[in-house]
Amino acid sequence: MVITDNHQGIYQLEIKQNKEFVYYCLDLSTDKSSLRKKKVSNPDASFQIKDDNLMLLFQKKLLLQEVKIQGRIKLYGEEKYQKQLLVILSDFLHR
Repeated sequence: MVITDNHQGIYQLEIKQNKEFVYYCLDLSTDKSSLRKKKVSNPDASFQIKDDNLMLLFQKKLLLQEVKIQGRIKLYGEEKYQKQLLVILSDFLHR
């Protein structure tokens, strides 16, 4: 599956480290997809998560649904793009 075919958009990842956020932009809006460490003004969807929780997700010590239900991850933007962002994150975590 080519991810950009089904998930076109601009997504922002907001990772809280200590008391500050680090921003990443996942741009899937063109044929040349990119992930850059930068903040964008109008992403189609974004999520916020503490770096500790993100590490626990990567280490498979937490489940994405568990984190979502507990409010440890916050999603913003249009619902369509929020769902796409969750699919992208879920696919990445299951690799």
